[in-house]
Amino acid sequence: MKRWFVASAVLASFTGTASAQSSVTLYGLLSEGIGWVSNEGGSANVKMLGGTNQNNRLGFKIGRQYDMFWDYIAPFAAPSAASGLAANPGDADNLMGSWRYSNSVKYTSPTFGGVNAEALYAFSNTPGEFAINRAFSAGASYQSGGLKLGAAYVELDSPGIVHPAGAVTDDYLGAPFELFHTSPLNSNVGVRRQRNYGAAGSYDFDHGVKLSMLVDQIHFSYLDGTSLRLTNYGMSLGWFLTPSLMLGSSYTYTQGKYGGLQADPHWNTAMLSLDYFLSKRTDLYLFDVVQRVSGPYAVADIFLNAPSTSRVQNLLLAGIRHRF
Repeated sequence: MKRWFVASAVLASFTGTASAQSSVTLYGLLSEGIGWVSNEGGSANVKMLGGTNQNNRLGFKIGRQYDMFWDYIAPFAAPSAASGLAANPGDADNLMGSWRYSNSVKYTSPTFGGVNAEALYAFSNTPGEFAINRAFSAGASYQSGGLKLGAAYVELDSPGIVHPAGAVTDDYLGAPFELFHTSPLNSNVGVRRQRNYGAAGSYDFDHGVKLSMLVDQIHFSYLDGTSLRLTNYGMSLGWFLTPSLMLGSSYTYTQGKYGGLQADPHWNTAMLSLDYFLSKRTDLYLFDVVQRVSGPYAVADIFLNAPSTSRVQNLLLAGIRHRF
């Protein structure tokens, strides 16, 4: 922790802000729903789900950080722009905030002419092994009138099971719906390096209509020499029918290509949603997410659910969210 505070103090001496704080802020979010999933481990299921419109959380603002994909790309992704659980396959790009970074320093620049930038470095915290479970990220955004643009880069070196006490802690391994964090040939073999590249944008039209688009690419290199490249092409539409009621729709096509084995999987993810805002902090929502896959090693697996045994998974869910 001493390293975190010293580095933050140095960064704070420049124009802009670093994420060191003199006080601790309690924050949280509760989002719960009841859902029907068409195939979860081989059968249909009705169940309670937590974190259904945003991950549940209770925490303190100090120490752990999100990367620039979360800050600059996530607002344009389907779960935010169209309100629901249409995460990109396996949340490989972390746009649902599946993991955060320990031992990290984050710098945010001032905004000039609509341009803002950020950078993050998360330390390995292992003497003499600085490249094992470290991470760094950078990104920028631009806003002018109804136009918003964002771009970001993230690199993780030997995260998760290789050294779970480092920058990217054991939440990187995550739940069954967080795919791709181990080799396709051996679930005991972890990731050597993950690199994410992304660009996204939105435009606010008249009458409460917003169109959002994103393209990102995720590269996994595994410790056994295999690799995977995922490319997501997403489009979302949000339309406020009234000041309190939003209709959302989204579609994402994901193309995968493995290295070291012959497999080119594909995912198609679509969503329709309704979100009714009781207040600025509380909303009711209803959405339907469908994911269809093709090709070897492709698994239909909507965020928060166990994988389907078929090529299709459908989730219909109603819930409530409260922020504090």
